[in-house]
Amino acid sequence: TYYKEGDSTTSRNINHRFRIRMEFTVDSMNKFIFTPNLNVQQNTQTIAQVGQTSIEQIITQNQSQSVYHAYNFGYNFTGDLLYQHKFKRPRRTISIDLNAGVNNKNGNTDLRSNNIFIVPDDSILLINQQANFFTHSYTASANFAYTEPAGKTGMIQLSYNRSNSWSIADKNTYNYDTVSQTYHELDTLLTNHYNNIYMTQKAGGTYRWTDKSKHVNINVGINGQYALLTGDQVL
Repeated sequence: TYYKEGDSTTSRNINHRFRIRMEFTVDSMNKFIFTPNLNVQQNTQTIAQVGQTSIEQIITQNQSQSVYHAYNFGYNFTGDLLYQHKFKRPRRTISIDLNAGVNNKNGNTDLRSNNIFIVPDDSILLINQQANFFTHSYTASANFAYTEPAGKTGMIQLSYNRSNSWSIADKNTYNYDTVSQTYHELDTLLTNHYNNIYMTQKAGGTYRWTDKSKHVNINVGINGQYALLTGDQVL
């Protein structure tokens, strides 16, 4: 059995990235840092494919032709706000880091395929379908860190982090109806809807000891994390 295939792919990608860092020093003890990020992506793709299976390259068993078009658009935005405070005692600090983000994607596809099976039953399988999808996700997190000197060269750090994310994924696939000449026949095998919420909590402590004269650093830490995922899928 021999299989012969030819295909061609054309694609176009457009990406835009924006990042800025802003610092505001209130005084020698307090500082704010705000860092927003924005990424925008757009993609189009076309794939044409021809395939043939034969016996001894003489007797054709089956052959196929397909054209696939896809369009995708998405953007991701995050904003991070960090507050740092120094106490009068050296190396005693506290910081609060707040982060929020949005990640949205949507697109559509078009697939047209003609499959001819000569062996064993001389049949034809036609596929003509369109699909649209989107994914929306949101995140929010907060991180707290406190440092305390322990001796002349030691330091203790305590930290706590709480993070939540919400996600919605939706895909609908429709087959072409030759009677109405529209794409309205829902293909349930290629259609799904899924929502989920993911939450994490993490706390920990670290002890660090440094001897600069001997170039020695010792770190000992312990961390614990709790995570919870809940989801709902609708077919």
